[in-house]
Amino acid sequence: MQSIKIPYINTLLLVVIVLLFSGCLTKNLFKETVHYKHYKDKIVYYDIDNEHKKILFIGEKYHYVFDSNEELTYLITHNEKMNIIFDVNNFPAKFIATKEKVTASFRIKLIPEKVSNELIEWGMKHHFNKTIDSGWFKQPYYESDMYLEGYRYLPNDVGEKLTKIEKPLEISVAEAYLDTNYAIDLMMSPITIAFDAAGLATVVVLSGIGYTGLAIHDMIK
Repeated sequence: MQSIKIPYINTLLLVVIVLLFSGCLTKNLFKETVHYKHYKDKIVYYDIDNEHKKILFIGEKYHYVFDSNEELTYLITHNEKMNIIFDVNNFPAKFIATKEKVTASFRIKLIPEKVSNELIEWGMKHHFNKTIDSGWFKQPYYESDMYLEGYRYLPNDVGEKLTKIEKPLEISVAEAYLDTNYAIDLMMSPITIAFDAAGLATVVVLSGIGYTGLAIHDMIK
């Protein structure tokens, strides 16, 4: 029986050490723990950018730019009496922010006594489920869950030029970070105002390099 030569053992040990300190194996052996720091924000303005298919929510701390959602866009534009309930605080409401993006989950409720029959009929055609309140009043209503993906930015001064929300939405956002990286770098908001040819009407657009070859995702990195 031949014994393993010392040079071979040394070489094998060197390979193991190199692998241990290489990026791919280190990530598998020593996984970083994801932590969450919660912060409060109040959504006070919004707008819909039809050209780029984005929904814009302007908070006191950050700007949130989400990919357009046809159902949510319809509800926002048909909420003249502000009676549609956007439940952003109770289950399953969840807002999670990372360096790359922000996700939002919340529930929308249509109460027949407060909204038009047109909205109720629309909701029934768009998968809103009829629910009976479990309390003593047992008031029926229709509800549906919404999920949005997008990005957040540091605010600029365009918020007051957008549509103001009569009843601002207070949200709690879970900001995710790893053991080794608490600081999260964000770009300034790409939202700006452009005037039409007559200089009267204003429209909301997303400025900068976001729509000239690079996606918004690339702007944040």
